[in-house]
Amino acid sequence: RSLAERISEGQRLLSQRPAFRTFDRMQFLRSVLLPLSTGLSSLQKELKIPLSKKAAAFFPNAAHVYERDALNRDYFSPGEEAYYTKEKAVLGRFLFFDPILSDNNERACASCHKPELAFTDGNSKSIKFDRGGDLARNAPTVINSVFQKDQFWDLRATSLEDQLDSVINNADELHSSFENVIDRIQSSDEYRQLFAAAFPETKASGIQRKHIKIAIATYERELTGMNSRFDQYVRGEGAKMNASEVNGFNLFMGKAKCGTCHYAPVFNGALPPYFDFTDHRSI
Repeated sequence: RSLAERISEGQRLLSQRPAFRTFDRMQFLRSVLLPLSTGLSSLQKELKIPLSKKAAAFFPNAAHVYERDALNRDYFSPGEEAYYTKEKAVLGRFLFFDPILSDNNERACASCHKPELAFTDGNSKSIKFDRGGDLARNAPTVINSVFQKDQFWDLRATSLEDQLDSVINNADELHSSFENVIDRIQSSDEYRQLFAAAFPETKASGIQRKHIKIAIATYERELTGMNSRFDQYVRGEGAKMNASEVNGFNLFMGKAKCGTCHYAPVFNGALPPYFDFTDHRSI
């Protein structure tokens, strides 16, 4: 269908003045908004209209915001040194699951961010390092945390790299220090090789605090949820969701007003359309 037909279809649906609580937002998204966005993207390419070269969270060549790789994870890194590479992510995954980061060699990042629990610990409040009580808050999911400009419930860290300072050095969390962690890593031939592959300069300068932070953050930037059954359904794969789930989305975005704080398509605090502001209400 042409762009004009899509626009007419949208006008027709909206002209019926649908009730806020019963409006079928999923239908409107799939039949009007995303096809319009895709059509405009195709027209832009056909007319050879230059794409913006300004760094942004949204790739300008993406057809729409629900594309699997529409969002630029490097945009949310603190600088080019932290841009994604597979070598950094592989190293970061080893570190994320390795209790070497903790003082007693018993607790890892994955102890509180468990893959089987959507990278949370499933507790209302996380358990302290000495198991003598609870922390003040629970462990938020790491999934899609890459698309937030700020981290932690109180937004005190401005990147995934910086949030690690408050975890490794926290007496109630990993109860360690970067000096201690680096000493352990330097004694491992395997880790030295992994660091050299991810950060060639470490062969000469040695492993530094920033390398550990960047590696773990890079792995965490792989943990995105932009190709779920929901995303696939929105993109046109009609068998990926059932009627109850579709109704749930319409309720979430409509009557229940969940979507006024948990913004689609990321469903965290990254505020569209530019995704460069994190709304603290939604973390």
